[in-house]
Amino acid sequence: MYGTSNLHSPWLKLKLADGATLVDSKAGALVVEPDENTRTRYPQGSFFRGLARPWMGLHTMDLVRRDAAERRIPFETEVLDNGREVQVSVLAEPITLVYTIDLEADLVRTVQFRRGHKSVGQLEFEYLQDIDANRAEFTAPSGLDTRVSLRDNQGILWLAQLANGALAK
Repeated sequence: MYGTSNLHSPWLKLKLADGATLVDSKAGALVVEPDENTRTRYPQGSFFRGLARPWMGLHTMDLVRRDAAERRIPFETEVLDNGREVQVSVLAEPITLVYTIDLEADLVRTVQFRRGHKSVGQLEFEYLQDIDANRAEFTAPSGLDTRVSLRDNQGILWLAQLANGALAK
């Protein structure tokens, strides 16, 4: 995985409910408005914080917990009854990020956003094994709008800000 990541750089493109798009690639991390203008620019890898990064050679559960510890955010880990999954709850007040991680596949399945005991949103991940790599949606994003000032990497807190509707406002 690590050797392949040097040849094929990892990237992420996430479309938000408000129409904005999060893009993280070797060109950097951006929040792009629906009109294609860049709202905010972050260092490369910013939106991979709190998510699986198999090219780093660490288990997903450990990455999530390390990302929380890096920001000094408390977390709790619980093995679920099925024994195949674990939940890591990251207590990023007022939001709690509840990760469901498949231990066997070493993948994040969901990230639930909770305010108190109430769910306020959820990210669900689907991992495709057999895809046509020539399809446009699987083309790595390129380009970086340098007209926008570079903001500090928020680490795993970007997910809490997303849940609060305050990401790069």
